[in-house]
Amino acid sequence: MELTYANIEAFMKKYFEYYNKYSQDEATIDKMDEFWGPEFQSTAYFYRSNGKWPLMHATGREFRDMICSAHKEMGELLNPVDMFIDERKKQVGVLLRIEKKLLKTGEKASFTAIALYKVMLTAKGTMSLRSLDICVDNPEGLTGMWKY
Repeated sequence: MELTYANIEAFMKKYFEYYNKYSQDEATIDKMDEFWGPEFQSTAYFYRSNGKWPLMHATGREFRDMICSAHKEMGELLNPVDMFIDERKKQVGVLLRIEKKLLKTGEKASFTAIALYKVMLTAKGTMSLRSLDICVDNPEGLTGMWKY
């Protein structure tokens, strides 16, 4: 597989589809391993009064564990509003609308985020995410919805 515009676009569309469908449940989160490999790193650049900040994960497994933990308390949908793909730099900028719902109370909240994803080819020749850097418009509202 080559890191062409069309391939990166298809991969990212699949990522958001899988994230919304499979990352919400411990029984299906394994399907996300193709996106969050061992090399994956993430940084959420926002202040958190209820935990460390910025929120950083050094491996795909660390990120997956955080996602799994957070989704025990809330559901989440990532809705890409717009996507900018730089084939040369192997980067994807995404304007996201994030929909959250507390599972116990049904309370809902929406957030806007800007995310920068870097893509890579694995040793097996498949596409994977190398990193995610993200900023959210209301970090206190977002992080106040779960304990991590």
